Order: sequence, then structure tokens, then C-alpha cells
Amino acid sequence: MNRLPAPFGSRIDRSRRIRFTFEGKPFEGYEGDSIASALAASGQWVLSRSFKYHRPRGILSMTGADANALVQLPSEPNAAAERTPISEGLRVSAQNVNGSLERDRDAIMDRFGRFLPVGFYYRTFMGPRRDSWLKFWEPMIRRKAGLGVVDTKAPHRHFDKTHLHCDVLVVGAGPTGLSAAIAAAEAGADVVLCDENPEIGGALSYGRYDPAVLSGLSSRLAALPNLKLLTATVCNGWYEDNWLPLIEGDRLHRTRAREVILATGAIEQPAVFRNNDLPGIMLGGAAQRLIRHYG
Repeated sequence: MNRLPAPFGSRIDRSRRIRFTFEGKPFEGYEGDSIASALAASGQWVLSRSFKYHRPRGILSMTGADANALVQLPSEPNAAAERTPISEGLRVSAQNVNGSLERDRDAIMDRFGRFLPVGFYYRTFMGPRRDSWLKFWEPMIRRKAGLGVVDTKAPHRHFDKTHLHCDVLVVGAGPTGLSAAIAAAEAGADVVLCDENPEIGGALSYGRYDPAVLSGLSSRLAALPNLKLLTATVCNGWYEDNWLPLIEGDRLHRTRAREVILATGAIEQPAVFRNNDLPGIMLGGAAQRLIRHYG
């Protein structure tokens, strides 16, 4: 594995190696690695193929906010490789390939791209009979452009749910969210602070890296008994009367808040140029996350 020395790699435990497979090949990573970061450390940059033209795809954002790095797990399709942690013996497969990931037979579709514009199948494959689309064309195109495979025999998983009530819910534990949550809690409000990442800090943990500021905010956070912190938790919507579902692994927190503060930051946009979708070309934030979080 090709890694930077400490202090780079804040999320990984270098004393614990984890073995897993990707496309039947053995790989190693450290505890705390995501599938994508462990593969990148071993030089495996191609993770999947694109939905339509079967172009090679790799890391783009390292946030799981894109569809570039979706992989197949034994009982879960479309898993985000950039966010899904590795575990001992995990079997990971590429999606949307015909043959192997490196030699996808359907990659020839890319050469006919100019003849296959957006939505071409809704205008082209309509005959010769009225039911030709449903009985012939749609199943064939679905097989060529499909993504993950659902395992109908996967073992049942238990999903829990709880109810949370608070004065203020803050979504996002970056510098802005932390400051807002601390100010509200110090004023006497019951506060819930959630973030999709396994640690707080947002850009302070990778982009505007400042461990001193982050340590100070963490200390103030820990001293507030009326502030509940939920990390690795996704806010999945904002509904009527400030009802918000917070998803923490296999647990759903059904949350009702008097006031809601969104401090979710921004989604970085890629530069537009030819072949900007190829593996190895990623957002600046993705490179910073790989360096600081995974070394």
C-alpha cells in the first residue's frame, strides 16, 4: 500500500490491517478505510463503468455524492465505495460490466456515443409492434444499462427507530454548524447536531486543516450536556412542521425540532473539459480528503 506517514490518515488505524477482495482479487487496507480509499492506496483507480457508454469510472468527490463509484456488495447493490468502510473478508464487485472491469465488452458503446443521444431509446425502439418496447427492447436495454443486482435471498436486517425532540436541530458539523450548535446550547436550548461524516469538523479536518481550532470546538461541545451529537448520520429530508428523518446506520431517528439550522456546506463542481470523467481525475476536495483522512 502506498501511504503518507502520520499525521496524514486521521481516519485509519495503521495497526489493524483488513483483507478484502475486489473483482475476485485480494486487497488490503486499514481499519477506517473506505472501499475507494483502500483500492486507491493499492493503485486500483478504476472502480466501475458508466451507466450508458460503459466508460471507466473512478473516485470523483470522496463524499459519496456522485454516481461514479457505485459497487456491488454480496447483499447490497449500488453501495457508495467512497463512503462504505471495508471489513474483513468483504467481497466487492464492479457494476455495469460485461466481462471484466478492465475489458468490458460493452465499452464499444462509447464509440457510438454521437448516435445515441439522451433519451434516444424513447424515440427509436418503438416498433414493429405496439408492445415491442416492453417485450423486447426494454429488457435488452435494461440488461446493457443496468447497475446493481438485488439479492432476493439476502438475510433479513433489523432496522430500529427512535423519536427525538429538540429546540434546535443543526444539520452539518463543520465550523459554521459547530459554532451555531454551541451558541444555541450555551443559550440554554436543547440541541441536536448531526453530520454524515464519522467525525466533526467538516473542512477543518481536510481542506482548511486546523487541529487547534477543531480541538477547541470539540472541548466546548463535550462540556454541554444539553447538546446531542450524532455523527455518521444523514439528514434525509425536511418535512412539514420541522419533521426530519435522521438515518444513523440501521437506525432512524424521527426528529421533531422547533427550529432548524442548515449548515451543510457546498457541493464542489468539476471543471468542464474533454475526458474529465476518466479515473484519476477528481475534485480538489477529493484529493484533500484522500490525503488528510486516509493518507
